[in-house]
Amino acid sequence: MKYILIILSILLLNACNPLLLLTKTKEERQEIKDKKKAQKLIKRAIKRDPDILVPDTVLVRDTVIYEGVTADTVFSVHMDSVTLQKEKLIIRYRRIGDTIYLDGACEGDTVYTEKIVLTEKIKYEKKALTMWEEIRINLGNMLLFLLLALLLFA
Repeated sequence: MKYILIILSILLLNACNPLLLLTKTKEERQEIKDKKKAQKLIKRAIKRDPDILVPDTVLVRDTVIYEGVTADTVFSVHMDSVTLQKEKLIIRYRRIGDTIYLDGACEGDTVYTEKIVLTEKIKYEKKALTMWEEIRINLGNMLLFLLLALLLFA
């Protein structure tokens, strides 16, 4: 029992998060590692050159749906039947015998909101190749083409 506790404590204190290893598949663990590595590289790039972050505005559209409300009540009064309707509110007073039924309903409504959110996005700049870099690439392509031609036709 003592050895099992020691092994479990070593696994729990291990730096590679054993719970993650037990609960995720190999592909999911690799994806998590890749995302962490990408975040680390982005943070390092921002630290080296804070000018790559460009302010950006995003328009967020949100829809809120309010459901209707209904209610009834019953009371005894001598009165005629009446229906009141104003926009989305309907109230009905109905007299049946000496009892009046009061029904009320408010139809649902949809509210659309738009909000402008300020965010930062990373500005990517493609660096132009120098003349020497272009020459090296062209020479490498020519040498590769010659090597393939020699292998195919020799």
